[in-house]
Amino acid sequence: MDRLLLKGKHAVVIDFKTGLPSSADQRQMQEYMTILTQMNFYPVEGFLLYIRSGEVVTVKTGKPRRLPKRSPGQLELGL
Repeated sequence: MDRLLLKGKHAVVIDFKTGLPSSADQRQMQEYMTILTQMNFYPVEGFLLYIRSGEVVTVKTGKPRRLPKRSPGQLELGL
């Protein structure tokens, strides 16, 4: 993982990617999130940030969901 943000027991994982989106990226992020959950962090959120396109994909323990594009430099994670 490239960035881990903690606020109490709330964890946010951010992984920066230079290539094209792939299911392997999502599986990797879900592994990070599972480990943090096992370490008693809750809630755990995961975000994949694709550098070239600026696309942000949020990853939950279920199916990943794409977020709408935001202003440059704004992830608006609330931390």
